[in-house]
Amino acid sequence: MTSLCNEQGDLLLPMLAIFILFGMFWLTYVDWCRTVYWKMRMDVASDLVALSSAREQAEVLNYMASVEVLENPFLPQIKGYGVMDVSMEGYFEGLNRLLQTLKKTFKTTVTIVAETVAEQNGGIAIPVVDKDFSPSDDFNLRLKEHAVWILYVASGWPVRFQKYEPAYYTRAWSEDKTKAQPPHESRWKVCHGSICRDGRARLWLDVDPKEKLNNGGFPSAKAPLLRSIGIQCFYPQFNARLVAKK
Repeated sequence: MTSLCNEQGDLLLPMLAIFILFGMFWLTYVDWCRTVYWKMRMDVASDLVALSSAREQAEVLNYMASVEVLENPFLPQIKGYGVMDVSMEGYFEGLNRLLQTLKKTFKTTVTIVAETVAEQNGGIAIPVVDKDFSPSDDFNLRLKEHAVWILYVASGWPVRFQKYEPAYYTRAWSEDKTKAQPPHESRWKVCHGSICRDGRARLWLDVDPKEKLNNGGFPSAKAPLLRSIGIQCFYPQFNARLVAKK
């Protein structure tokens, strides 16, 4: 009887040790699988956040360029001066308020898009800090404000001068080029706990470079006289695409 108990005791300890080792291995394996899963998920989420926020940049630029095109019938300006019938004042000012609202709310809308996409994918969105890139670049449309003096007339007679500032915007990128591509980038870090991944996307103007009317989506402040008549926002067709990860 004593011999049987000893044999059972001798078997119990090794079996218990094997069970404990197997349990530790299983817990380690599950934790490793969870880590790999979240790394893969954050890798995809960072691309989604960067691309979504870049598309928001592109959408705002497209809207602003389209509004500037709509301003043209009411604002036939040349080099900062224009003439407008007083009956058109309300229409122009309505478009101008919309233009300024799009500019002012840009940072908020991009942030909301990035945070929403990150949250829906189980992460938190954080603007990336790189040596060659500031987080503020994610929220910079790179547009220059321009004022216009308007001479209001009624029945052909001058009524008053009025200054609108800003009345419209020109692009601040590649001002010496006519057919310019936008330099805008969107860089975001998406984290789930301590697991973080970076994503990058950039804007591009989806226009054939051979197109004669292509002027970069927005006019340049250094444009020649013929391209400075009115507000020439030809082809507001900004789009976004991912940038390969480093």
